[in-house]
Amino acid sequence: MKKIYVVHPYGGLEANQKIAEKIIRHIRENFERDTMIVSPIHLFGHAYNDVSYEKGIEMCLVALAGCDEIWLPDDFLYIEKSKGCLMELAFAKGKGIKIVRYPVASFI
Repeated sequence: MKKIYVVHPYGGLEANQKIAEKIIRHIRENFERDTMIVSPIHLFGHAYNDVSYEKGIEMCLVALAGCDEIWLPDDFLYIEKSKGCLMELAFAKGKGIKIVRYPVASFI
């Protein structure tokens, strides 16, 4: 089973969670069925205000380490101010995880 990690800025904002959900639906409806989607927003969003930023990123990177692909916005300007997204991208590059860009404008 392929594991896809979906990157999207969060910042504790429900609007960002809704966009991530649209992206997840798009993947489920248009790509391989034998896929597990890993969404750090959905896995750890409940703890956003309860753990340190560093601990939250650590949890995200542990989840990402077990994935085959990382999907992130095709527009770098969309994520350039998100430290978390940039750390996830750098981690994926360092681990050789396949990077797939999604058309973020289609979901916002």
